Amino acid sequence: MLRIHRRHLRDSTDPFHLPEARFVELFRFNKEVTLRLLEEICPFMRIGVKNTYIPKHIRLTAALHFYATGSFLRDIGQDFVCPMSKSTLCLVIKEVTFIIQDKLMQKYIRFPTSADEQNTVKQR
Repeated sequence: MLRIHRRHLRDSTDPFHLPEARFVELFRFNKEVTLRLLEEICPFMRIGVKNTYIPKHIRLTAALHFYATGSFLRDIGQDFVCPMSKSTLCLVIKEVTFIIQDKLMQKYIRFPTSADEQNTVKQR
């Protein structure tokens, strides 16, 4: 019964129902950007097979909250932000970080390769 109750808590805690200002305060992205990011990384995220799996949108927002604050220990009491144990949260952060690093970094981050490009970036 406790597992069913926890599962229900996890499913009912949708961070996208927060007001926009609070969402940006917690995750440093607005809802639109977060949803686009979710669409891009969803194909690479593991699919949950247990009945207590953590939905992808909660895994992403928990990782974004960690990136925004640098800590998850002070927010453990906020179940709507990180409704998972510390060890699970560490695995989620690792998963999302590797996906961003391996799949999205090349698409969005480009370093200048020539001296001309470096000077242009410096001037901007």
